Amino acid sequence: MSLMRPFCVHNDQHLFATQQGSILYLLLYDLERILIMEAEYFVVFE
Repeated sequence: MSLMRPFCVHNDQHLFATQQGSILYLLLYDLERILIMEAEYFVVFE
């Protein structure tokens, strides 16, 4: 599974899928960043 796959736009028909992929990618990025912050938080207070 490649996260960059939705960003490969060949024509206008794939534009909508690209936008959805971008939103999903940003959500995953935010979730990962939050998990990393929580991990650092637990390390500091452990």
